[in-house]
Amino acid sequence: MNIKQKFLLISLAISTLNLQSIAQQRIKTEANSDIVEYTNKEGLPTTNISNIVHTKDGYIWISGIEGTYRFNGYDFEEVGEEIELPKMQSIYYDSTKNIIYFASPKKFITFDGKEFKTYTKKDGYNINGLPGQVINFINADSKGRIWIGSSTPYIDKKYNGGLTKFEQGKFSVYDSTTFPLDNSNGFIETPYGDLIFTSAGRNTQTGEGSYIALFKNGVFKRIDESEGIRLQNALMLPENITSSIDKDGNTWLAFLGIQTSRTATKNTSGVLMYDGTKFHEYVNFILQSQKELLPIQVYYSKQLNKVLLTTATISNEYLTFNSQNKSIYEFVNGGWKPSDIISSIQNITNIKTGKTINDFHYAQTFFIKSNKYFPEMLIFRTTLETQVQSSTYSDQIYTYNNGKWIKHDAFTAIPFEATNDGLIMGTKKGFGIYYPNYSKMLTQKDGLLQLLGGIPMLYTDKNGVVWFSYSYSALPAYAQTFNTGINMWDGKKLRSFTEKDGLLSNITFQTFQDSKMRVWIATAKGITSAREILNSDNEQIFKFSNIESDNRKFYNTSNVLETRKGEIFVWQNYVRPESKDLIKADFFLAKFNGEKLIEIKSPFSQEDNSKKYQLFDLHEDNDGRILLTGLFSDNVKELTSVNSKIMFYDGKLWQAPPKSWNVPYDQLHYVGNLKNGMYFLTSGGFYVFNGKKFINLSDSVDAAADFRILKGASVAGTKTDIQAGERLYIRLRNRGLAIFDGTHLNFYTKKEGLPSTNISNPTVDSKGNVFFGFPAGALQITGDKFQTYYDDENVVTGGPYAAIMDGFGNLVEYYNGVGLYINKGETKSYPLKISSVAVNKQYFYYKYPDELNYSHNSFLFYFFSS
Repeated sequence: MNIKQKFLLISLAISTLNLQSIAQQRIKTEANSDIVEYTNKEGLPTTNISNIVHTKDGYIWISGIEGTYRFNGYDFEEVGEEIELPKMQSIYYDSTKNIIYFASPKKFITFDGKEFKTYTKKDGYNINGLPGQVINFINADSKGRIWIGSSTPYIDKKYNGGLTKFEQGKFSVYDSTTFPLDNSNGFIETPYGDLIFTSAGRNTQTGEGSYIALFKNGVFKRIDESEGIRLQNALMLPENITSSIDKDGNTWLAFLGIQTSRTATKNTSGVLMYDGTKFHEYVNFILQSQKELLPIQVYYSKQLNKVLLTTATISNEYLTFNSQNKSIYEFVNGGWKPSDIISSIQNITNIKTGKTINDFHYAQTFFIKSNKYFPEMLIFRTTLETQVQSSTYSDQIYTYNNGKWIKHDAFTAIPFEATNDGLIMGTKKGFGIYYPNYSKMLTQKDGLLQLLGGIPMLYTDKNGVVWFSYSYSALPAYAQTFNTGINMWDGKKLRSFTEKDGLLSNITFQTFQDSKMRVWIATAKGITSAREILNSDNEQIFKFSNIESDNRKFYNTSNVLETRKGEIFVWQNYVRPESKDLIKADFFLAKFNGEKLIEIKSPFSQEDNSKKYQLFDLHEDNDGRILLTGLFSDNVKELTSVNSKIMFYDGKLWQAPPKSWNVPYDQLHYVGNLKNGMYFLTSGGFYVFNGKKFINLSDSVDAAADFRILKGASVAGTKTDIQAGERLYIRLRNRGLAIFDGTHLNFYTKKEGLPSTNISNPTVDSKGNVFFGFPAGALQITGDKFQTYYDDENVVTGGPYAAIMDGFGNLVEYYNGVGLYINKGETKSYPLKISSVAVNKQYFYYKYPDELNYSHNSFLFYFFSS
């Protein structure tokens, strides 16, 4: 449940809007999920919670012996004070009919979302028993009958039945002649439609007399020694947690036995199975088990196709975990034998550190069936409410996957109910909402090809797939080649492709997808083209083919350009000799003719072409001409300061710009194309090429833009071509960021919401979002709106080297030396609903007043989103 809360105060004299948020505790689990906890500190009226339900209108209802409350995400409301709804001790919600049933010893209430109906003794509602009784449960069977059970705590000298049925608007109150149990505390329905009721016994503290009863064909029958059954004190776990019916339709119950002074009468402990006709008792394994362990849960695992039994210690001496522990049993050939589950786990480890916990102690084991957020779970519980021993560790949670029991998480909370966004859980101090961490760090064991070094090039194609190239040549100071291959993230899985899969070379540079959905991968030996297709299982598969050149077998490329006409040009941007970190690259420029690449000789002079180091950039101007800019030097250090030279292609010939273009005698750094021209930065200047000439805007000032700020823009060793849609993004190193739309130039610092002026390694995704890394996380800019993703310091710190959004809403962050972090994201909207209205401090929750007199001049509207 994702809840945002607002508070609106309207009065005769004042109209004010305040945004308030509830104080809450956020618990981080070992696997880095969140449990947002609500306790007495947050206003929770009771921690003695018996039931929690989440209704269709978005509210959470909390019920226990101390009363019932409604939670709207902001506060805990005492709805229906006039009918004593806050005093109700138990609730049941029928989601199919959208009806809530409330019960207390004196009243029974139903609510259909609009109207409350109250039933008392005069309407036939009654609870048998002595004064001081409490409601143990309210629940429905498959026939729609509502059962209400109660008990009087501790020792009863007189019979205390405590069972009432509500059916078709009428009540049936059972007495000692019709219900043969003391202090009813629950029931389970068998596949045959029979009901098995459990009891707390005459002595609710020890469980003495806590037999069960079978309700069959409208008649109760007590199951005790007269039936050959001596078991007492059955443990009835909630149906949303456990699975007590096996594949053959047998119903299983575990019996703890009568408790006396932290020991148990073993001849009343064991397991009972009902096959639809008779009961079968299993007790022999109790005598053979470890002395302090008693059964607490019989669980049918669909995943393992086994009936399993879990146990608990009732002494203060907990079990020290080791592979020899026999606290889990399985039913085999008509009897119980120790399971090999614990021996297969062998040891308890910490997920974050991977270290073994050698001093882990546990009091009990139990299983929880799968739900929306968890697969079937095995839990090693460290503390019990009936015991005083403390633990330095949380409950340890394991799941079964690919034939192995694997550590899933560690936290202490029990699931109540799954909602659309989170799992409601009972905690030691109250309740919480569990929000799973779908995010994960991928490393080399997950297929990440390059963990350390270089500047990865991230590219999101139109199918939402993110491609990772690891070699870089755009800036000579940072240029490196890595013989590793290319990675691909498809939103679910990280894949790797190398020469074995069809790549021309494991040294890959830019990835680009054209308008025909072909993916072009530039490599050190040529272009590999990839086609993404879906197979019959709706999984993406990739077909690779290599693009030949008309002149040579292997050619080196780094970049791809598609013109507005759909023409494809490829080129090598950095010509250089071989060095320590780089392979050799010579000049390459070609145009694709539909089958192969037709090479284009360098249009620059022979003198320029003879230089050892050459840096090229290729772009299309607004008139459809191809501009090739080049830097030439025999010294790599001087390459960053020499003047740019330009040749352009008009579709027929390559030629030098005419003098009328007024090309700056400077080094040009391309920024981007807008409707009114191409923009370039120089060291201290900002130019626009409008198709006819270069115009220096450096000293221009008008109402929409003061271009003088761009004299401090970063150019040396800096990627300047950062464009998304009709906006250009220009960095001023350690000063801020300028955003220009062709007319308006806005400058942003931390005062305007920029999280840091130290932003680096820009990337642009397929939807036009710009991403930067900064020392504490990643920055996403959509238009001129900032979204900051701070590092999850439980996982990693220091900011990502590069970040991008895939097509499925996940933020993909590359942390150099650590791994690839997939930050799973969801986008949802929630409707606003009025929670309550207060008129002169009188609260209305469902029926709002139609008319008010003149003295009613103060209103409080509470509304929430869930």
